[in-house]
Amino acid sequence: MDKYDWKKHEKAIYGATTAPQIISLPIQKFICIAGAGNPNSLQFRTDVESLYGVAYTIKMKFKDTPNYFDYAVYPLEGFWSLTDKGIDTQNVAAKLDKNELKYNLMIKQPNFVDKNLFDKAKGIALTAKKNPQIKNARFCQIEENTVAQVLHIGSYDNEPETFEKLEKHLNNTGYKRTNRIHKEIYLSDARRVASNELKTILRVGISKK
Repeated sequence: MDKYDWKKHEKAIYGATTAPQIISLPIQKFICIAGAGNPNSLQFRTDVESLYGVAYTIKMKFKDTPNYFDYAVYPLEGFWSLTDKGIDTQNVAAKLDKNELKYNLMIKQPNFVDKNLFDKAKGIALTAKKNPQIKNARFCQIEENTVAQVLHIGSYDNEPETFEKLEKHLNNTGYKRTNRIHKEIYLSDARRVASNELKTILRVGISKK
C-alpha cells in the first residue's frame, strides 16, 4: 500500500493558494506544545524538536496498532498571538517584538491516534530523545470551524503584506476576523529552503459581519 500523503488527500486543508479562500474545517487531532518568546530562540527549537520526537515515535513504533497505515508526517503548525506587554493599542504600527510572541505549536495526527497511544509514545520519546520538553507535549482535538487562509511565499518577516491581502478579501466578502490570533502552517523546511521561497499557509478564524 502506498504511503498516505496529506498533500494529495487533504487538499482542502493544506492546498491553500496565493488567492485567499474561505473553508470550513473538521475536528482534527494534534500533538501540541505551548510556549512564549522569540521563534529564533533555543527554547523554540527545543519545543519543535519535542513535537517531532513524539510524532516520529508514533509513526515508527506503533505499526501493529489497529487501523494503522503508513503516512507522511504532517507539517508543523502553530497558533500565534502576543503577550499583554506585546499588544500596544496606542501604536498599532509599532515594530513587532518577537520576544513577546505566544505560540501553541502542533503536528496533526492520523485518525488511529488517540490519547492512550499518545501517552505511550510520549513516554518512549521522553526516554529515547533526552528532550525534557517532551513532558509538556499534549494531545489535543481542535475544531477551527470557518477560516480564511492564503499561501504566503517568502520570508516570515514579510507576512504582513499577505495578511493585508487576506484582510481585503474578508472586507470584500462580508467576513471579519473573530480574534487577533492566527495560524501558520509551515510547508517548507526553513533549514533547507531559501527565505524568499518559503511556503507558509496563513489562516485566521472568521465570522460573518
